[in-house]
Amino acid sequence: MTTESKRMTEAWRRLDAWFGNNAPAAAKALHPGADDDLLNAYEQLTEQELPEDVRQWFRIHNGQADPYRPNFSGLIFGLQILSLKESFEQWKANQGPPLTEEIDYAKTFPPNAIRIGCRFPGWIPLTQDAGGNFLGVDLNPGPAGHRGQVINFGSDEIDKFVVASSWAEFIELVATEYERSKVEYEADSSGYWIGHHKDFPTEKNSSSYVHFHNALRRLHEAGKFNDRHVVFDGTMIV
Repeated sequence: MTTESKRMTEAWRRLDAWFGNNAPAAAKALHPGADDDLLNAYEQLTEQELPEDVRQWFRIHNGQADPYRPNFSGLIFGLQILSLKESFEQWKANQGPPLTEEIDYAKTFPPNAIRIGCRFPGWIPLTQDAGGNFLGVDLNPGPAGHRGQVINFGSDEIDKFVVASSWAEFIELVATEYERSKVEYEADSSGYWIGHHKDFPTEKNSSSYVHFHNALRRLHEAGKFNDRHVVFDGTMIV
């Protein structure tokens, strides 16, 4: 097992433990893992070689049950964990000639780390919100980026930012924030709801919550995010 596979295995162990202790209904929503035949088929269909930590991610849990129904939500700060089938369907729906209407005004954080545009074959979706926006790995980065970095993309994601240097690093960050009690969640026998990061409170008297993509963007704009570190409430997460 590679180093990245071991990192992902340990990150999943931490998340599984948190769900089991705090939101058992959420733990039950996770699907069993995919086998290597299914992973190989995904790579053949997309003509993209997945990083080893992403393959290990799917080997352990191949997505989650449908979160967009009453009393349920996505498991990564409200974002749905995609299965290989769902990831491929979203990837396929976003193929075609690159859309370049963003070029004149789009930004990337860090500069030049991500290619400017709406869609590229090397963008592999791994989570989604309810509006067609994704976090995933970038297998065709810009000149200042590197292969396997985690980025945001989708219908509403004009500005792009590097979330982490790898998917394993991103899931380690999520697991750490859950363990620090930084996620807003509720769980009972009828289901579960997992929502915003507590360091990004909603406006007073508002029933909405800060989208996790926007929380990550605010960290960039505040200068609290770089290639390997994120700072939440003064605490640096490696």
